[in-house]
Amino acid sequence: MFPKLPKATMNWFLYAAIAFVIMGTVAFVWPHDDDGDNLLKFHSQKDLSRVQQVIRENPATVKTITFVRVKGEAFPGKVLLDSNGEENIWSPLAGEEEYRRISATADSAKIAINSQVVEPSQKTSLVLQLAITIVPWLLFMLVGWLMFSKMSAASQNGSKDKNAKLTRLDLVSKKVSLKDVAGIDDEKRTLEELIFDLKHPELLTSLNGQIPRAVLLKGPPGVGKTYIVQAIAGETSIPVLSGAGSDFVEMYVGVGAARIRDAFAQARRLRDELNSWVIIFIDEFTSIGQNRAEGDNKEHKQTVDQLLVELNGAGDLNERILFIAATNQPEALDAAVTRSGRLGDLVIEISKPDKDGRLAILRVKLENMPIADDVDLEKIANEMTGMTGADIDTLVRKRAPAQAKRRLLRGVSPALLFSEKGFRVTDHFQAGAVKITMDDLWVSLMEMVLGNINETKGRRLEPQLKRMIAYHETGHLTVAMRKLLQNTGRWDGQYGDEITDISILGPNGTGGFVRTNPRHEMPTARNLKSRLAVAMAGNVAEALFLGETTGGCQNDVEMANRIIKVMLMQINMSGYHNFRKDERLIKLPAISVKQQGGSRYLGGAMTEAPQYGMSDYSASQVDELIKVYLEEAEAEARAYLKEEREWVEYFVPVLIQKERMRFAEIKEHWDYFHKGKDLSRAFAFVYDWDENHQVSAS
Repeated sequence: MFPKLPKATMNWFLYAAIAFVIMGTVAFVWPHDDDGDNLLKFHSQKDLSRVQQVIRENPATVKTITFVRVKGEAFPGKVLLDSNGEENIWSPLAGEEEYRRISATADSAKIAINSQVVEPSQKTSLVLQLAITIVPWLLFMLVGWLMFSKMSAASQNGSKDKNAKLTRLDLVSKKVSLKDVAGIDDEKRTLEELIFDLKHPELLTSLNGQIPRAVLLKGPPGVGKTYIVQAIAGETSIPVLSGAGSDFVEMYVGVGAARIRDAFAQARRLRDELNSWVIIFIDEFTSIGQNRAEGDNKEHKQTVDQLLVELNGAGDLNERILFIAATNQPEALDAAVTRSGRLGDLVIEISKPDKDGRLAILRVKLENMPIADDVDLEKIANEMTGMTGADIDTLVRKRAPAQAKRRLLRGVSPALLFSEKGFRVTDHFQAGAVKITMDDLWVSLMEMVLGNINETKGRRLEPQLKRMIAYHETGHLTVAMRKLLQNTGRWDGQYGDEITDISILGPNGTGGFVRTNPRHEMPTARNLKSRLAVAMAGNVAEALFLGETTGGCQNDVEMANRIIKVMLMQINMSGYHNFRKDERLIKLPAISVKQQGGSRYLGGAMTEAPQYGMSDYSASQVDELIKVYLEEAEAEARAYLKEEREWVEYFVPVLIQKERMRFAEIKEHWDYFHKGKDLSRAFAFVYDWDENHQVSAS
C-alpha cells in the first residue's frame, strides 16, 4: 500500500512511538484527583494530623474550614483549611468519624465552617485515557510518515523515469508535402535540397560530403516550423520522433541527460528496425539548449553537455539520425549548441510572410473550402500585414466558417433550430448556398485585428458622443485621403497609405478608428511625415468643427511621438522637416539609439529607454525636433481640413448613420462629392523660428 521506507527511517518512527506511549502512560498513572480541583488550586495536601495540629495550636491564624462533599455522597471527603499564616492545606477524610472530629475541634476553637458540594468526576477507562493521550500524536506521526514517503517515492520515481517522452508522428493520416507549405519560397529551396540529400545520399557520399548533423528552425511563433518538419517527413517517408523541450527538464540531477541519451537510443533502435533514416524533432528547444552561463543549474548543464555529446555523433551517414530543433528564441541558446558541426550546420530562419506569401498561404488553405465568387484573396492578403500562417489558418478554418454559420442562421427561426425533429442543412439551404463570402472573411479578419466589436454599441452611444467621434475619425480619414491621392511618380505609396475602413465603434469600449495599410514595408520619409499629419488630424478636426477638444487623441499623440523618435534616433531622418533657424536647416547627425526590451522573435513590445542614451545637447535637440514635427503635422492637417470643410460636414452624418464603412463605399462618397475638383494640391510648410512660432502654408 505504501512505499517501503529505509530501515533508519522506520527505526526513527518506532523510537518516537515508544516515547509517546511512555509519556501517555506516565500522565495517566500519575496520582491526581479531579473532585474540587478549583478549590484545591492554592492548597497543599497534608495528613489529617497536620490539619488538627494547626487548629489546636494556632486557631487564630485559621480563617475558615471548608468541607468538600461530592454530590450524591453522605459525608464530605475532603477538608480545606484557609489560613492567615503560611499554610493553606487540605486533607482527605476517611469517613464520618474523622469529619465529626474535625468539626468538633473547629467548633471549640470558634473557627468558621463552610460546606461545598462538587460534581463527581467522570471516570474513564485506562484504554480510553491512553487513546486520548496517544492517538493525536500517532496521527501526527502518520501524516509525517505519509508526506515523507510520498517525497521519497517521487524522488525515486523521478530518478528512475529516465525514458524520453517521444511520440512518433503519424505520416499516414496526416501526410504533409512541400506543396502544402506556402509563403516561404526562399526557405523552400533549402528544404528541397535537404530532402534530396535524405532521399539520395549516394551523390553526397561520392563527393565525400556529409548531411548536416542537425537543423535549427528559428522564427516567431506561428510561422510553421512544426509544419515544415511534417513536410520533410512526408516527402522522405522518414519516421519522426517528436517531443517538447520541457519533457527533458527535471529537478533531479542526471534525469535530463539520461532522457537525452534515451532519445537517441530510441532513434537508433527505430533506425535498425526500419533500416532507414530517423528524425528527432524537439519543439520549444530553448528549454533544453538555453545558455549554461545564465544560471547555476547542474541538472540543466548536464542535459546540455549530454546533448552536445550526442550531436557530435549525429548526422554521420552511418548514424542516419537527423536532429531538428525549433525555437522562437535563438538568441538564448548556448553557443556550443549552435556552433558549426552541431545546430549551426543548417540554420533556417522563417520570417512572417509578406503579401505574396500570405496570398499563397490563403490559396492553399482555401483550396478545399466552399468560398463564394466575391472573395478577393489579394485584398484579404493585403489586410493581413504582420500575420503568420497560424493566423491565416485560424481565419480560414475557424473564424470565417463560424461567421458564415451565424450569417446563415440569422434567417432561420429559433423554434426550428431547436425543434424535436432536429435541424438539417438541406431543409433550409439550397445546394451551393452554403459558402464563405468576402464579408465573412472581412468581418472575421476585423475581429482578429481589432477584437470583438459589439454591433449594438452604436445604439447605446449618446448622440453627442457619437457626433464627436464621427468628426474625429472623419478628420483622420480626410487627411489620409488627400495624402493617398498624392501617390504619383516613381514611388507608389510615397505619401499616403491605403485606407481600408472607418468606424465609430471601437473594440473593447474604445472610440472609433480609421485603418490604413502601408503600401511598402520600407516607408519613405514623406510617408512617415504623412502619417504624422493623419495622426494629428483627429484632434484638429475636433477643434475646427466642434470648438472643443477631447481626450480621444491620446493614442494618436503616442503614435506620432513613436514615429518621430524612430525617424530621429534610428533611421537618420532628422533632416526631413521644413523649419529653419537663422536661415540654416537644422539636422541631427546620423545617430542610432536602440530601444531596450523585448525579443524580436517573441513579438514583445519595444519599451522606451528611460533616457535617449546620448549627450544632453543632442537630447535637447531631439526634444525640440519632436515639438517641431508635431506642430508641422498639426498645421498640415489644419490646412487640409479647412479646405475640405464642406466634405467633412457632408460625410459626418453619413458615417453616423452607417457606423462602419469600407474603402469602396468611402470612395464612392468621395468621388461623388469631389467630382470635377482638383485635389492634386499639396501643402509645403515652413516653420518660422520666431517668438510666436508661426506656421505658414504655401
